[in-house]
Amino acid sequence: MNFKFSIKTLFFLLLLIFTFLFSQEVVKYQITDDGTELDIGTAVKVDAAGNITACGDNDPDVIGIITAKEVSGGTRYYLVGSSDIALAPLPDTVSVGDKLTTAASGGLRTATGGEIVVAIALENGDGNALTLEKIMITLGFASGGYFIENQIFSAQSADFWLDDTGRVGYLVADSGAVINESGGNYDFRVEGDTDPNLLFADASSDNIGIGTNTPNQDLSIAGSMGIIEGGTFPNYYSIFYGSDQTADIAYYLPPAQGATNTFLMNDGSGNLLWSRPTPEVVTILAGYNIQWRNMPADLTELFNATQHRTMVDLTNATQVRLTVAVGTAGSDSAELRGQYSTDESNWYYLDGASGPGVPINAVGLQVSSWVNLVADAKTDVYIRIIGINGDGRTDPKFGLITLQFK
Repeated sequence: MNFKFSIKTLFFLLLLIFTFLFSQEVVKYQITDDGTELDIGTAVKVDAAGNITACGDNDPDVIGIITAKEVSGGTRYYLVGSSDIALAPLPDTVSVGDKLTTAASGGLRTATGGEIVVAIALENGDGNALTLEKIMITLGFASGGYFIENQIFSAQSADFWLDDTGRVGYLVADSGAVINESGGNYDFRVEGDTDPNLLFADASSDNIGIGTNTPNQDLSIAGSMGIIEGGTFPNYYSIFYGSDQTADIAYYLPPAQGATNTFLMNDGSGNLLWSRPTPEVVTILAGYNIQWRNMPADLTELFNATQHRTMVDLTNATQVRLTVAVGTAGSDSAELRGQYSTDESNWYYLDGASGPGVPINAVGLQVSSWVNLVADAKTDVYIRIIGINGDGRTDPKFGLITLQFK
Protein backbone atom coordinates (compact mmCIF):
# COMPACT_ATOMS: atom_id res chain seq x y z
CA MET A 1 0.00 0.00 0.00
CA ASN A 2 1.42 3.34 -0.91
CA PHE A 3 0.81 6.53 1.03
CA LYS A 4 1.46 9.92 -0.36
CA PHE A 5 1.73 12.94 1.89
CA SER A 6 1.69 16.40 0.66
CA ILE A 7 3.67 19.05 2.54
CA LYS A 8 0.40 20.51 3.75
CA THR A 9 -0.78 17.15 5.12
CA LEU A 10 2.55 16.60 6.92
CA PHE A 11 2.37 20.04 8.51
CA PHE A 12 -1.11 19.41 9.93
CA LEU A 13 -0.02 15.99 11.21
CA LEU A 14 2.95 17.47 13.07
CA LEU A 15 0.75 20.22 14.45
CA LEU A 16 -1.68 17.62 15.79
CA ILE A 17 1.15 15.72 17.54
CA PHE A 18 2.57 18.85 19.18
CA THR A 19 -0.91 19.94 20.28
CA PHE A 20 -1.45 16.55 21.93
CA LEU A 21 1.92 16.58 23.71
CA PHE A 22 1.69 20.08 25.09
CA SER A 23 -1.88 19.60 26.27
CA GLN A 24 -0.52 17.13 28.86
CA GLU A 25 0.29 18.23 32.39
CA VAL A 26 4.03 18.78 32.48
CA VAL A 27 4.11 19.97 36.12
CA LYS A 28 1.34 19.91 38.67
CA TYR A 29 1.77 20.88 42.34
CA GLN A 30 -0.93 19.24 44.40
CA ILE A 31 -1.64 22.30 46.56
CA THR A 32 -4.60 24.45 45.62
CA ASP A 33 -5.90 27.76 46.86
CA ASP A 34 -9.24 28.49 48.53
CA GLY A 35 -10.64 30.21 45.46
CA THR A 36 -8.54 33.36 45.63
CA GLU A 37 -5.50 33.34 43.36
CA LEU A 38 -2.23 33.91 45.18
CA ASP A 39 0.90 35.56 43.85
CA ILE A 40 4.43 34.15 43.89
CA GLY A 41 6.20 35.38 47.01
CA THR A 42 3.08 35.29 49.19
CA ALA A 43 3.45 33.81 52.67
CA VAL A 44 0.70 31.20 53.09
CA LYS A 45 -0.94 28.80 55.55
CA VAL A 46 -3.31 25.82 55.19
CA ASP A 47 -7.00 26.22 56.03
CA ALA A 48 -9.33 23.59 57.50
CA ALA A 49 -10.23 22.32 54.01
CA GLY A 50 -6.61 21.67 53.11
CA ASN A 51 -6.28 24.64 50.78
CA ILE A 52 -3.63 27.32 51.06
CA THR A 53 -4.59 30.88 51.87
CA ALA A 54 -2.65 34.09 52.45
CA CYS A 55 -1.33 34.76 55.94
CA GLY A 56 -2.34 37.74 57.99
CA ASP A 57 0.05 39.97 59.93
CA ASN A 58 2.43 37.99 62.17
CA ASP A 59 0.59 34.77 61.42
CA PRO A 60 1.93 31.83 63.51
CA ASP A 61 0.46 29.24 61.10
CA VAL A 62 2.73 30.15 58.17
CA ILE A 63 3.97 27.04 56.29
CA GLY A 64 6.11 28.74 53.66
CA ILE A 65 6.27 31.02 50.66
CA ILE A 66 4.82 30.41 47.18
CA THR A 67 7.74 29.82 44.82
CA ALA A 68 5.86 28.69 41.67
CA LYS A 69 2.33 28.13 40.37
CA GLU A 70 0.48 26.87 37.28
CA VAL A 71 -3.08 26.54 35.99
CA SER A 72 -4.24 23.17 34.65
CA GLY A 73 -7.76 22.23 33.72
CA GLY A 74 -9.06 25.41 35.29
CA THR A 75 -7.44 24.64 38.65
CA ARG A 76 -4.52 26.59 40.13
CA TYR A 77 -1.64 24.61 41.67
CA TYR A 78 1.18 25.98 43.79
CA LEU A 79 4.66 25.07 44.96
CA VAL A 80 5.31 26.24 48.55
CA GLY A 81 8.88 26.40 49.88
CA SER A 82 9.73 26.38 53.58
CA SER A 83 13.49 25.87 53.37
CA ASP A 84 14.63 27.00 49.97
CA ILE A 85 15.56 29.97 47.82
CA ALA A 86 12.38 31.97 47.36
CA LEU A 87 11.20 35.25 45.94
CA ALA A 88 9.36 37.43 48.42
CA PRO A 89 8.81 41.12 49.19
CA LEU A 90 11.47 41.91 51.81
CA PRO A 91 12.07 44.72 54.28
CA ASP A 92 14.74 47.29 53.34
CA THR A 93 17.66 45.26 54.68
CA VAL A 94 17.93 41.73 55.97
CA SER A 95 20.90 39.82 57.38
CA VAL A 96 21.78 36.24 58.19
CA GLY A 97 19.93 35.17 61.33
CA ASP A 98 17.21 37.86 61.10
CA LYS A 99 13.76 36.65 62.06
CA LEU A 100 10.84 37.50 59.79
CA THR A 101 7.10 37.13 60.07
CA THR A 102 4.21 37.60 57.69
CA ALA A 103 3.09 41.12 56.85
CA ALA A 104 -0.48 42.25 56.31
CA SER A 105 0.43 42.91 52.67
CA GLY A 106 1.21 39.21 52.17
CA GLY A 107 4.97 39.78 52.17
CA LEU A 108 7.45 39.59 55.04
CA ARG A 109 8.60 41.95 57.76
CA THR A 110 11.14 41.71 60.57
CA ALA A 111 9.95 40.53 64.00
CA THR A 112 11.79 39.53 67.17
CA GLY A 113 9.71 36.38 67.57
CA GLY A 114 9.27 35.63 63.87
CA GLU A 115 9.18 32.00 62.74
CA ILE A 116 10.93 32.54 59.38
CA VAL A 117 14.71 32.67 59.72
CA VAL A 118 16.99 34.23 57.11
CA ALA A 119 19.63 31.72 56.06
CA ILE A 120 21.16 33.81 53.25
CA ALA A 121 19.87 37.17 52.06
CA LEU A 122 20.72 37.07 48.37
CA GLU A 123 19.22 40.50 47.79
CA ASN A 124 18.20 43.36 50.05
CA GLY A 125 14.61 44.44 49.89
CA ASP A 126 13.36 47.85 48.84
CA GLY A 127 10.38 47.92 51.19
CA ASN A 128 7.99 47.73 48.23
CA ALA A 129 5.34 45.00 48.65
CA LEU A 130 5.14 44.61 44.86
CA THR A 131 8.86 43.89 44.37
CA LEU A 132 10.22 40.39 44.85
CA GLU A 133 13.76 39.80 46.13
CA LYS A 134 15.74 36.57 46.39
CA ILE A 135 16.18 35.08 49.87
CA MET A 136 17.08 31.67 51.30
CA ILE A 137 14.82 31.00 54.26
CA THR A 138 13.90 28.29 56.69
CA LEU A 139 10.94 28.16 59.04
CA GLY A 140 11.73 28.24 62.74
CA PHE A 141 9.47 25.33 63.75
CA ALA A 142 10.11 21.62 63.52
CA SER A 143 7.58 20.69 60.86
CA GLY A 144 9.10 23.09 58.37
CA GLY A 145 12.76 22.63 59.18
CA TYR A 146 15.26 19.83 59.05
CA PHE A 147 15.03 16.62 61.06
CA ILE A 148 17.88 15.07 63.04
CA GLU A 149 17.77 11.30 62.76
CA ASN A 150 19.61 8.32 64.26
CA GLN A 151 18.86 9.25 67.86
CA ILE A 152 19.57 6.70 70.58
CA PHE A 153 16.04 6.38 71.90
CA SER A 154 13.78 8.24 69.51
CA ALA A 155 14.08 10.87 66.81
CA GLN A 156 14.04 14.43 68.12
CA SER A 157 13.27 17.48 66.03
CA ALA A 158 15.48 20.51 65.68
CA ASP A 159 15.68 23.46 63.32
CA PHE A 160 18.86 24.95 61.97
CA TRP A 161 20.05 27.08 59.09
CA LEU A 162 23.41 27.21 57.36
CA ASP A 163 25.41 30.33 56.69
CA ASP A 164 27.21 30.90 53.40
CA THR A 165 30.22 28.87 54.59
CA GLY A 166 28.11 25.80 55.34
CA ARG A 167 28.31 26.14 59.13
CA VAL A 168 25.32 25.72 61.41
CA GLY A 169 24.30 29.20 62.44
CA TYR A 170 21.07 28.67 64.34
CA LEU A 171 19.96 25.69 66.41
CA VAL A 172 16.78 25.04 68.37
CA ALA A 173 16.31 21.78 70.27
CA ASP A 174 13.01 21.17 72.02
CA SER A 175 14.03 18.20 74.15
CA GLY A 176 17.07 16.78 75.94
CA ALA A 177 20.46 16.82 74.22
CA VAL A 178 23.62 14.80 74.89
CA ILE A 179 27.08 15.86 73.77
CA ASN A 180 29.66 13.08 73.29
CA GLU A 181 27.32 10.21 74.21
CA SER A 182 29.94 7.69 73.07
CA GLY A 183 32.35 8.93 75.75
CA GLY A 184 35.14 9.58 73.27
CA ASN A 185 37.94 12.12 73.60
CA TYR A 186 35.98 14.92 71.94
CA ASP A 187 36.19 18.38 73.49
CA PHE A 188 33.24 20.77 73.49
CA ARG A 189 33.83 24.50 73.15
CA VAL A 190 31.58 27.57 73.15
CA GLU A 191 33.12 30.73 71.72
CA GLY A 192 32.06 34.21 72.80
CA ASP A 193 32.27 37.52 70.97
CA THR A 194 35.86 38.09 72.12
CA ASP A 195 36.64 35.04 74.28
CA PRO A 196 37.47 31.91 72.23
CA ASN A 197 36.97 29.72 75.31
CA LEU A 198 33.81 31.08 76.89
CA LEU A 199 33.02 27.50 77.93
CA PHE A 200 35.37 24.57 77.36
CA ALA A 201 34.70 20.93 78.24
CA ASP A 202 38.00 19.02 78.20
CA ALA A 203 37.05 15.41 77.48
CA SER A 204 40.52 14.02 78.18
CA SER A 205 40.75 15.49 81.71
CA ASP A 206 37.01 15.51 82.48
CA ASN A 207 37.35 19.16 83.54
CA ILE A 208 35.40 22.29 82.67
CA GLY A 209 37.09 25.56 81.84
CA ILE A 210 35.62 29.06 81.75
CA GLY A 211 37.91 31.44 79.91
CA THR A 212 40.55 28.72 79.47
CA ASN A 213 41.03 25.64 77.28
CA THR A 214 43.41 23.99 79.77
CA PRO A 215 41.30 23.44 82.91
CA ASN A 216 43.28 21.63 85.62
CA GLN A 217 40.42 21.21 88.10
CA ASP A 218 36.80 20.06 87.88
CA LEU A 219 36.04 23.75 87.27
CA SER A 220 38.77 26.23 86.33
CA ILE A 221 37.91 29.90 85.88
CA ALA A 222 40.31 32.31 84.19
CA GLY A 223 38.80 35.66 85.09
CA SER A 224 36.42 37.15 87.61
CA MET A 225 33.59 35.24 89.25
CA GLY A 226 30.31 36.57 90.59
CA ILE A 227 27.87 34.87 92.94
CA ILE A 228 24.22 35.79 92.55
CA GLU A 229 21.54 34.27 94.71
CA GLY A 230 18.12 35.35 95.82
CA GLY A 231 17.02 35.61 99.41
CA THR A 232 15.78 38.14 101.89
CA PHE A 233 18.53 40.61 101.16
CA PRO A 234 20.58 41.33 98.02
CA ASN A 235 23.75 40.51 99.96
CA TYR A 236 22.62 37.00 100.98
CA TYR A 237 24.71 34.10 99.69
CA SER A 238 25.19 30.42 100.36
CA ILE A 239 28.06 27.97 100.01
CA PHE A 240 26.83 24.46 99.21
CA TYR A 241 28.90 21.44 100.12
CA GLY A 242 28.63 17.68 100.59
CA SER A 243 28.41 14.85 98.07
CA ASP A 244 24.93 15.93 96.97
CA GLN A 245 25.62 19.68 97.31
CA THR A 246 22.50 20.20 99.46
CA ALA A 247 24.08 21.23 102.77
CA ASP A 248 24.81 24.92 102.84
CA ILE A 249 26.40 27.65 104.91
CA ALA A 250 24.51 30.90 104.66
CA TYR A 251 26.39 34.13 105.05
CA TYR A 252 25.76 37.83 104.53
CA LEU A 253 28.29 40.10 102.87
CA PRO A 254 28.56 43.81 103.66
CA PRO A 255 26.81 46.01 101.10
CA ALA A 256 29.93 48.15 100.50
CA GLN A 257 33.71 47.86 100.32
CA GLY A 258 35.65 48.15 103.57
CA ALA A 259 38.17 50.83 104.48
CA THR A 260 41.95 50.39 104.28
CA ASN A 261 43.38 47.79 106.67
CA THR A 262 40.02 46.32 107.62
CA PHE A 263 39.04 42.67 107.43
CA LEU A 264 35.85 40.58 107.36
CA MET A 265 34.83 39.15 110.73
CA ASN A 266 32.03 36.62 111.29
CA ASP A 267 29.75 37.54 114.18
CA GLY A 268 28.84 33.85 114.67
CA SER A 269 25.52 34.13 112.82
CA GLY A 270 26.91 34.31 109.30
CA ASN A 271 27.04 38.10 109.19
CA LEU A 272 30.41 39.20 107.80
CA LEU A 273 31.30 42.67 109.03
CA TRP A 274 34.20 44.95 108.24
CA SER A 275 36.37 45.19 111.35
CA ARG A 276 39.68 46.64 112.37
CA PRO A 277 42.27 44.54 114.18
CA THR A 278 42.67 45.21 117.89
CA PRO A 279 46.08 46.89 118.32
CA GLU A 280 48.77 44.92 120.10
CA VAL A 281 50.39 47.17 122.68
CA VAL A 282 54.10 46.81 123.43
CA THR A 283 55.11 48.76 126.54
CA ILE A 284 58.60 50.21 126.30
CA LEU A 285 58.54 52.27 129.52
CA ALA A 286 56.11 52.28 132.42
CA GLY A 287 56.91 54.83 135.10
CA TYR A 288 56.36 58.36 136.34
CA ASN A 289 58.50 61.33 135.31
CA ILE A 290 61.56 59.27 134.48
CA GLN A 291 64.19 61.79 133.45
CA TRP A 292 66.54 61.73 130.48
CA ARG A 293 69.36 64.00 131.53
CA ASN A 294 70.96 66.18 128.85
CA MET A 295 69.18 64.51 125.92
CA PRO A 296 71.71 64.68 123.02
CA ALA A 297 71.18 65.91 119.47
CA ASP A 298 72.52 62.76 117.82
CA LEU A 299 70.43 59.63 117.39
CA THR A 300 70.69 57.89 120.78
CA GLU A 301 68.89 54.93 122.29
CA LEU A 302 66.42 55.83 125.07
CA PHE A 303 68.29 56.90 128.23
CA ASN A 304 71.60 55.94 126.54
CA ALA A 305 70.89 52.33 127.54
CA THR A 306 69.72 49.03 126.04
CA GLN A 307 67.58 47.91 128.99
CA HIS A 308 64.32 49.05 127.33
CA ARG A 309 64.57 46.87 124.21
CA THR A 310 62.11 44.04 123.66
CA MET A 311 61.17 41.49 121.00
CA VAL A 312 57.85 41.05 119.21
CA ASP A 313 56.53 38.94 116.32
CA LEU A 314 55.18 41.33 113.66
CA THR A 315 54.43 38.69 111.03
CA ASN A 316 50.71 39.54 110.86
CA ALA A 317 51.00 43.26 111.65
CA THR A 318 50.59 45.92 108.99
CA GLN A 319 50.76 49.25 110.85
CA VAL A 320 52.36 50.82 113.92
CA ARG A 321 52.11 54.01 115.99
CA LEU A 322 54.03 55.47 118.94
CA THR A 323 52.53 57.00 122.12
CA VAL A 324 54.58 58.99 124.65
CA ALA A 325 53.36 60.57 127.91
CA VAL A 326 55.58 63.67 128.33
CA GLY A 327 55.89 64.91 131.94
CA THR A 328 58.53 67.56 131.28
CA ALA A 329 59.05 68.91 127.77
CA GLY A 330 62.28 68.46 125.89
CA SER A 331 63.99 70.98 123.62
CA ASP A 332 62.16 72.57 120.72
CA SER A 333 63.14 69.98 118.06
CA ALA A 334 63.47 66.91 120.27
CA GLU A 335 61.70 63.70 119.16
CA LEU A 336 61.30 60.04 120.10
CA ARG A 337 61.08 57.41 117.32
CA GLY A 338 60.64 53.63 116.96
CA GLN A 339 63.11 51.23 115.29
CA TYR A 340 63.49 47.49 114.64
CA SER A 341 66.33 45.05 114.12
CA THR A 342 66.75 41.37 113.32
CA ASP A 343 70.19 41.05 114.91
CA GLU A 344 70.44 43.94 117.45
CA SER A 345 73.36 45.31 115.44
CA ASN A 346 71.67 46.99 112.49
CA TRP A 347 68.63 49.15 113.30
CA TYR A 348 66.01 50.59 110.94
CA TYR A 349 62.87 52.71 111.24
CA LEU A 350 59.70 50.63 111.34
CA ASP A 351 58.15 52.40 108.33
CA GLY A 352 61.37 52.33 106.29
CA ALA A 353 61.69 56.12 106.51
CA SER A 354 61.79 57.92 109.88
CA GLY A 355 58.75 56.76 111.78
CA PRO A 356 56.83 56.33 113.82
CA GLY A 357 57.87 59.39 115.75
CA VAL A 358 56.45 62.15 118.01
CA PRO A 359 57.74 65.56 119.13
CA ILE A 360 58.38 65.85 122.88
CA ASN A 361 58.57 69.64 123.14
CA ALA A 362 55.23 69.89 124.95
CA VAL A 363 53.77 68.27 128.06
CA GLY A 364 50.98 65.72 127.57
CA LEU A 365 50.22 62.56 125.64
CA GLN A 366 51.86 62.63 122.22
CA VAL A 367 50.51 60.14 119.64
CA SER A 368 51.89 59.56 116.17
CA SER A 369 49.79 58.68 113.15
CA TRP A 370 49.49 55.05 112.04
CA VAL A 371 52.26 54.23 109.56
CA ASN A 372 52.66 51.15 107.39
CA LEU A 373 55.24 48.62 108.46
CA VAL A 374 58.07 48.05 106.03
CA ALA A 375 58.06 44.49 104.65
CA ASP A 376 61.37 43.52 106.29
CA ALA A 377 59.92 44.33 109.73
CA LYS A 378 57.12 41.76 109.35
CA THR A 379 58.88 38.98 111.21
CA ASP A 380 60.10 38.24 114.73
CA VAL A 381 62.16 41.39 115.47
CA TYR A 382 63.79 43.42 118.22
CA ILE A 383 62.37 46.90 118.82
CA ARG A 384 63.66 49.98 120.63
CA ILE A 385 62.98 53.69 121.15
CA ILE A 386 65.56 56.31 120.14
CA GLY A 387 65.81 60.05 120.81
CA ILE A 388 67.04 62.65 118.33
CA ASN A 389 67.43 66.42 118.00
CA GLY A 390 67.90 67.17 121.71
CA ASP A 391 70.06 70.12 122.70
CA GLY A 392 72.37 68.32 125.17
CA ARG A 393 71.11 70.44 128.08
CA THR A 394 67.34 69.95 128.48
CA ASP A 395 66.12 67.05 130.66
CA PRO A 396 62.75 65.73 129.42
CA LYS A 397 60.72 63.42 131.68
CA PHE A 398 58.43 60.61 130.56
CA GLY A 399 55.67 58.44 131.86
CA LEU A 400 54.22 55.54 129.75
CA ILE A 401 55.83 54.87 126.33
CA THR A 402 54.23 52.28 124.02
CA LEU A 403 54.37 51.00 120.47
CA GLN A 404 51.00 49.79 119.15
CA PHE A 405 50.75 47.34 116.25
CA LYS A 406 47.79 46.15 114.18
